Amino acid sequence: MTRTAVGYFHDRGAADAAYDDLTKNGFSRDDISIMGRGREGGKGLADDHDGDHVGAGEGMALGGITGLLLGAAAMLIPGIGPIVAVGPLAAGLAGAVTGGVTGAVVGGVVGALEDAGVDHDTASYYDDRFKKGGYLLTVRANDMEYEKARMILERHDGDVRAGTPTGTTASAGTMPTARAATMDRADTTGTDRNLQLKEEQLRAEKEKVRAGEVTLRKDVVTEQKTMDVPVTHEEVVIERHPVEGRRAATGDIRDGETIRVPVHEEQVRLEKQAVVTEEVSLGKRNVTENERVSGTVRREEARVETTGDVDVSGAQGTTTGTRGTTPGTRGAMPANHEHRWVSNVCECGERKV
Repeated sequence: MTRTAVGYFHDRGAADAAYDDLTKNGFSRDDISIMGRGREGGKGLADDHDGDHVGAGEGMALGGITGLLLGAAAMLIPGIGPIVAVGPLAAGLAGAVTGGVTGAVVGGVVGALEDAGVDHDTASYYDDRFKKGGYLLTVRANDMEYEKARMILERHDGDVRAGTPTGTTASAGTMPTARAATMDRADTTGTDRNLQLKEEQLRAEKEKVRAGEVTLRKDVVTEQKTMDVPVTHEEVVIERHPVEGRRAATGDIRDGETIRVPVHEEQVRLEKQAVVTEEVSLGKRNVTENERVSGTVRREEARVETTGDVDVSGAQGTTTGTRGTTPGTRGAMPANHEHRWVSNVCECGERKV
């Protein structure tokens, strides 16, 4: 069965690295699809302003997803805008174009992913992420290579969601040789049966949100202040001195003769002047703290149930039950037997390192 692994990338550099890693690990370029935001009425990516001047051949020479997408014509997806895509996903989108200057795509990203074998919930999840920008990488792979493709996408910080892929059944003529040989051996011996055990894992995503705001302003506060100021004033001092010798006076004796002495004092005049007393600065800094989050996850456990006289070897990590009679005993596995791994444990008890 052919399955589709999907990864969402925030930036082009991570998507480039994932694409190169996939091709180096043997995935065919014909099985890899890339989707990015395009330019209205033009070729190339929305953040590349030279896309109109680059042809398909010149774009390929640039390398990476930039070179692949620069020469691609944009298609219009309602609710998202122009997008550019290459690979099997692009073929599905092109088949749903209704026309127009750019060409509107019926079904959008969700329909294209569902046509590739992705379940509706997972397709809707990636549609929401893609509406915010970034890049989508999808890989067509058989059952043996599907998990490998997912690991490569996750290795480069791709958002790989654990969905329920519906897949497509491969024909006998196109089935990979190694997988066909494995199935033939299983059908011949009747003893090679694999049971995949799955578990849910918690993945924490951080999103920057606005927690509040701080306003810094000035208020005028009036208060009464008192201060002591030394002032000086003049006082009149009258002194009498006796005159000796009784000398003759000048002038006649008359009434109304006065002496005027001006008297001065200091008065306080208040003046106010604004001065700088301090400066207040407002800034931000990043503070890192640990926040503990928890969630409920599920996992699958293998349970071995026997009926009749059956010997079970190498059942570490499994729950063994009994139906009917008590299991009998059987001799030890031969030293040169072929290992059959289940959850990295062979039936002989040896663990895979």
